[in-house]
This record gives sequence, structure tokens and C-alpha cells, in this order.
Amino acid sequence: MRIITLAEKSKEIHECIGYQNYYTEKSYRKSPYVYKKEIDNGIILYNTMTREISLITGIAEGESYFCEKLVRGWYFIPHDINPKTIVYCFWQKYLSIHPKRKGKLSLATIFTTTECNARCPYCYEYGTKKETMSEETAEAAAKYILERAGNKILLKWFGGEPLLNHKAIDIISKRVRDSGIEYRSYIVSNAYLFDKISDEKIKNLWKISQAQITVDGTEKEYQKIKGLPSGAYMKALDSIVRLAMLDINVSVRIHITNSNVEDIKNLIVELSEYFSGTQEKGKNINVYAAPLFEGLGMEKNQMSDTERLNLYDSYINIDKMISRFGMGGGAYREKIKSSHCMADNCHSIVIAPNGDLTPCEHCHDKEIIGTVWSDGEIPEKWFERAAEIDECEECICYPICYKLKMCEAEPACNEAERSYKRYQIEKLIDSEYKKYMGRRSMGAKGNRNSEKGNRL
Repeated sequence: MRIITLAEKSKEIHECIGYQNYYTEKSYRKSPYVYKKEIDNGIILYNTMTREISLITGIAEGESYFCEKLVRGWYFIPHDINPKTIVYCFWQKYLSIHPKRKGKLSLATIFTTTECNARCPYCYEYGTKKETMSEETAEAAAKYILERAGNKILLKWFGGEPLLNHKAIDIISKRVRDSGIEYRSYIVSNAYLFDKISDEKIKNLWKISQAQITVDGTEKEYQKIKGLPSGAYMKALDSIVRLAMLDINVSVRIHITNSNVEDIKNLIVELSEYFSGTQEKGKNINVYAAPLFEGLGMEKNQMSDTERLNLYDSYINIDKMISRFGMGGGAYREKIKSSHCMADNCHSIVIAPNGDLTPCEHCHDKEIIGTVWSDGEIPEKWFERAAEIDECEECICYPICYKLKMCEAEPACNEAERSYKRYQIEKLIDSEYKKYMGRRSMGAKGNRNSEKGNRL
């Protein structure tokens, strides 16, 4: 039997729990956090707790793959230990090394306005008060950021539609630039107004390195959902290409529902054709699908378990289609992080148009913790994790699942969501195995070339 490491264990996890001791007198079982996939010449194991992926070959029929090396790598655990205890001990050690409440401000999400030129019915800001940041408040926001930032900061421009008040972006960007602090920015926009902004400003003043633009369907559906003037669909696509060619990473977000799947399939074909005109046109563009948040927006969509399962099945099929067309971001391993999102992260803050401070962009008008003139702290309740359920006990996703009690944008754990996470695990395993086979092929080719050279 041979064990080949396809992806190394996370360094952060190793520094906290190291290798597991092996005792001959103990009885072991496969960890519930190990995903097993059979392939032609063996099996692949992915340990969701350590993030390590191993290929095991040379297993005789009926032979067990249990061995000391896999025990030391946490693929097997003692029968008398609750696996959740191991995860708990890791987190306690990790948070002692990487505490949440330490360090300077590294992310400021800034609502330049809550006004929007689109009228998307699913928007979670439906019904919120419409405000636009004044020049005075923009100056105060810049001062607040500079007093708390370290030697670099990420500015996230949000709304509403942030480009409706690009003056605020100018003011804050200039103040940060003049301070000498290293900065870059990320914008969430419908892109309709980008043609009013110069390349010089986008790259050298705002320093946008990332952008998220939502495309909700083919042109007819897009116009119906957005409510923007005629031609908005092509303006969005042109802006996506323009930003990409400015060396900005553009994420094209596609919302899927149980009623728009066929249109989204047509959209993916259209986007593939549009973005592949030249090599430069398609670079830096990542297309991804996502279901709508439940219970938010104008229609307050809530799904039954069956509807949700159907939706996530379509979600998986759409993701596969995006990958086939070469527009997806590929598979990735979950990183170890002490914070789930901006809400439980003391290095982050959200600034509302009126200068209020809030922990999360989803509650900018509900949970006020201070202002840019008076400061404030994130309350402890925002750090509380959601209650665990019975399924957590043996769930493959438990070590990589992190839900906050206060989060209204994430539904409670359900079978549909778990099925998508299992799909992501399969996708990651396939990706790492493909890389391994590619390296192996290149190595064999190199050996053949070497042999040929020796014969010469």
C-alpha cells in the first residue's frame, strides 16, 4: 500500500494539533470528517479537519487501509474520543494564537448611498431608508479610517449603487492616498454608470482591484429584473470587459431561482461567447452562481425543503456548466479563519451613509454601534455561533461549517446546503487529483527526454 499526499495539511492546523499519537493498544475508527472517493487505482481521502488530501494505491481487494501514518494524520481517531472534541480543542488553541480582538482596521465597507438606479425585487435592502453620504460625512469617514488603520487598508464601496455618489469615493480615496497608507478597493455595482468614470480614476485614485457585478439573466430577463434603461445589459457586459482589461478581477454573480434555470443556462452560453472574443477579453473574469437569500427582498421568498433541494441541484448543474465553459474560479480548499465574516471581525467595520457604524452590511439600518464621530465596539452577541443540531455530530462538513447566530443572510443548516458542500468537496478532490496526474505526466515526459538524451 502506498500513500501519496495530494494536498498538504494546513500549516495553521498543524501548529495547533500537530500529529496524533498512535497507540497499538487503542481501537480506532475512520474520522467522520474524512471524505472517501474511490478511483480506478485506489482511493482518495480528504480530511476536512486538517484540509489534507491523500491518495492511497496498492490496496488488495478486501484489505483495510488503516495504518499508523493515517492515524497520525487524523484520518482515524480513537473510538473513545468524540470527534467534535478534537475540533473544539483545535479552535481553542487557534484562537489563543490568532485572537479576534487584536490589530488594526483592515477592511472598511462604505455605503456611499442607499439609493439605487435599479429595482431588483430580491434586494435585501428593500424598504430601508434612502440616504446619501454628504461630503462632510465622507471627510469624517476618511478621518475615522485613517486613525484606526494599520499600514494598509481595503476599502469596499457598497450601496445601493455606490457610483450614484462617486464624489464620496473621490474624497475618501484622496484622503487615504495622501496619508501614504497602502490601499486598494473593492466595489459592488450594477456597472451602469462605469462609463462615466475614467480609467485613470478607477486604477490610480480609487485603486479598484476587485469588482462584483450581478447579471441576472439574458437581456430580456435582465432588463425586467433590474428596471434599468434600455441597453443596460450590454453596458454591464462592456463594463465587465473594460474592468477586466484594466487588470481588475471581476466576479460576475448570477442569481438562480427555481424559475430561471433555463434562462441562466442560455446566459452562460452568451457570456462565454462574449468574454472569449480575445484572450485579453476573458482574463480576470470569474462567473459564479448563487441562490437568493431567503426571506429578504420585496417578495420574501421562502422555500420548502423540496424546493430548496431542487434549487441546489440546479445550482450544482449550473456550476458544472460554468466550469465546462472555463469561466469558473475552480475548486478551493477552505482556509482556516478566526472570523466568519465582517460581523464577527474586529478588524472590519461598516460605515452607513449618515456616518453610523454597524457590524454588517446586511444590518446597516438596524444595529448601530457608534458613529464615525464617536466610535463604538461590536457587541459580544455578534461573535456567537449558531446552535448546533443533531446532524453536526457526524457531519463531514462540521470542521468547515461556521454559522453565526445573528446572521439573517444564511439559512439554518439543511440537506440542500449539505449536498452542495459535498459537491464542493468532490470538486476539490477531482481538481487536486488532476494536478497530481499532470505533474506525474510531466515527470514521466521529462524522464523520457532524459533517456533520449542519454542515448544520444
